[in-house]
Amino acid sequence: MQLSLSEKFDLNKKLPHISSGKTYTFPFYQYLNHTTGANIPGYPGYKKNEVVPSLKDILSGKGNVEPLMHNKNKQGQYLYSGHGYSAAQYLLETHLKKSLDDLLQEHICTRLKLSRTHYSIEPADQNHACGIYDNKTIKGGYRQYPEGSAAGLWTTPSELVSIAQYCNDTNILNIMTSSEFRVKTYSPKGWYFLGIRQAENGVYYHGGSNYGFKSRLEINPKTGEIICLMINNEGGKYVTDKDYIGLLA
Repeated sequence: MQLSLSEKFDLNKKLPHISSGKTYTFPFYQYLNHTTGANIPGYPGYKKNEVVPSLKDILSGKGNVEPLMHNKNKQGQYLYSGHGYSAAQYLLETHLKKSLDDLLQEHICTRLKLSRTHYSIEPADQNHACGIYDNKTIKGGYRQYPEGSAAGLWTTPSELVSIAQYCNDTNILNIMTSSEFRVKTYSPKGWYFLGIRQAENGVYYHGGSNYGFKSRLEINPKTGEIICLMINNEGGKYVTDKDYIGLLA
């Protein structure tokens, strides 16, 4: 969104990519509001002793999930897809010739003086939480996620709130939630825009779930209140996206 705001990238730009032998040219925003009909909602991650493939190889089916495919019957409708976001990342990095983390540091973290927020396989420092699954600490502390835009953000609650506050105070949130990007969702009920949901009461929110970790962010555009919860336990049922919880109702 910051790239769009600074006129360095057009959200309506069509970048061709090849999927399952076919060439697709969706407007870029369709990857961000999950309307390309792409498959694979989420990723299992890679254990610390496993070889981590490149993003290109993952999208080609050489990782631990199926290759990127687009369901023609679902295009234009909301269908949550981690692969869609990974495709967006790959296209953006190829087009701008910069990594996603370089773009994050340049346009957001440096501006907001954030030191613990990165798109990376490994955490930037040793002061990090270890994930818990089935009441046991994950071997190595966490799984590795090369699918940065979909699953590979390392951050803290306070720094994520700072980013959300920045988006709310500038025109970024308005761009993200423009009516031209809105798509109806039914489970949970509400709408999806560019990287963020909106409940029926108007609160914006999103949840995250990696192996042994859960997170949730909510923004009330009327009051300006923002809350972020992060839990290093797979049992964090109160911070999931499955149902709207309404922490800021």
